Amino acid sequence: MTASSRSPGAGDSTATEPDRIEVPLERVCDAEFMRVNTEFDSFDEFLDQSPWTVETHVDFEAVPTARLDDYVAEYTTFDSWEEMLLTAGRRWATERYES
Repeated sequence: MTASSRSPGAGDSTATEPDRIEVPLERVCDAEFMRVNTEFDSFDEFLDQSPWTVETHVDFEAVPTARLDDYVAEYTTFDSWEEMLLTAGRRWATERYES
């Protein structure tokens, strides 16, 4: 799974869109991010403890957005999956490009 999963416009491509890179969610939502912002030590644990069986990108995409948002709101410092993903992505990009 990549950070473009469930992000607005994922899969859309236009001539004016800047180049995008895809980063595995496990790297964007790394252990430090997960420990600080969730009740879990890793993104894998976040998925393993969820009420869904998520073994593939397709499994993850099949989770209803409203239910994923509820899970995120209950077990993280975020109100929605989108907020969690955007925060993790900004943190990852800042750390990567400031180094």
